Amino acid sequence: MELNTVLDYLHTLITSDLKDWTLNEVDAKIYLIINGYNRKDLLELQKRFHWTESEIKQLKTLHSEFQQMQFDGVLKVLNIEYEKQKESIAHTI
Repeated sequence: MELNTVLDYLHTLITSDLKDWTLNEVDAKIYLIINGYNRKDLLELQKRFHWTESEIKQLKTLHSEFQQMQFDGVLKVLNIEYEKQKESIAHTI
């Protein structure tokens, strides 16, 4: 199974859940890493859970890394499909 499939599944699972992901600190961090938060909500969570600027920076970095892994996975799949098409065309010539 491709990594991007797993990451997309996690993203879909979390964003489609009716659960309030801001009620406890661990859930809020998981949601932030996978989905991100807008600035206003992030500031509210920072106050509620007493997150330091360093923690906020780390969570934002983890979210960016999560997004990059998703993007890299999509590119990998597209590249595989491109190579298959190219190979198929080469065999028909």
